[in-house]
Amino acid sequence: MLYEQKWSTSSHDVNSANYYFLQLQAVAFNIAIGSRPDYPTFYINGASEPNVFSWGIPPADFKYRYAVLDGLLWGKRGTSCFVDFQLFSRFLGSPGGSRLSNLDLDQVTKADGTFEVFIGAHEEFALDPESRSNMILGRECFLDWESEKAAEVHIEIADDKGIGSVVISEERLGEKLKDALAFVKFVISQFAIMNNDGVISGSKSNEFFLDAFGQNAGGAGNPVAIYPSMIYDITEEDALIIEWDIPASCKYWGIQISDIWHQVTDYIYHQSGLNSHQAFIGGDGKFRAVLSLRDPGISNWLDPVAISHGFVICRFYQLQGSVLPISRKVLFEDLTNELPADTLRVTPEQRKASIARRTELLRTRYGY
Repeated sequence: MLYEQKWSTSSHDVNSANYYFLQLQAVAFNIAIGSRPDYPTFYINGASEPNVFSWGIPPADFKYRYAVLDGLLWGKRGTSCFVDFQLFSRFLGSPGGSRLSNLDLDQVTKADGTFEVFIGAHEEFALDPESRSNMILGRECFLDWESEKAAEVHIEIADDKGIGSVVISEERLGEKLKDALAFVKFVISQFAIMNNDGVISGSKSNEFFLDAFGQNAGGAGNPVAIYPSMIYDITEEDALIIEWDIPASCKYWGIQISDIWHQVTDYIYHQSGLNSHQAFIGGDGKFRAVLSLRDPGISNWLDPVAISHGFVICRFYQLQGSVLPISRKVLFEDLTNELPADTLRVTPEQRKASIARRTELLRTRYGY
């Protein structure tokens, strides 16, 4: 299934596919086999970590948390842009799974900045009482990396729930193996194949398509977001100019690039994504970025890290109105004439300093 796709012909794509297949198996073990509601654990670095677990195009602005939980979610909200949790009746891809609800922590945070939410079969945020693998998926979004304070989020089992044996029975392990296999199949078919096919059928290369991107009942797309996406294809001589009008109201917007398998392009040591706080906005009220293999010397450069064809995804959360990015291919040597005169330009020294600070902030977030 994975190696039969038309975009897996080059040695680079095949090598990337090899890594992709192996990392999904590791993630499947962590969240489908290793997770247990009676020993609740948030999988953070074990499910989404830069340059290790890069599946699903996690942007540089997001910190993800995965857990199987029947109990209490509590902590301090912090000052990050938003923190929300999606509740699922099964692991992603498991038969019969569905999205149950969406919880924005701002809805339940008290005046003192703390929150406490019970998640269970008979609570306001109800799980499926017939399932043994209800899953929560958390996203914490950071816009201003310099000043925002991360949330403190903790989980506990409900008081009336017993703690089982640390040894998983043969029967239960068999169920978990089925969940793990379903997860791997789902991510490959839903993310790497169906989304690419959907974008290709709805548009051409280097042209955006307003794709649902996994917002089906069992998928991981957030119901309060839209995900305009495209497949890019460039050479050393090309540059893509990507632009859109700044929305009048939008909680968060950002752009991130990945390889063709939706493995996010390194964002710790390269500027492969931007958000509304980081981006330069032109005097005409438009966001413009340049995606090119060579550094064009502008602030809003999207660095594909030598990957000549891949995927671009934009995320717009709580958008009021509509937006659809546009992209046009130009010659790299013509960029000066193709961009507005007020485009913010950077020197090699400024780029080096910017990347160094970016690296420091992101390494700190992940505890490196």
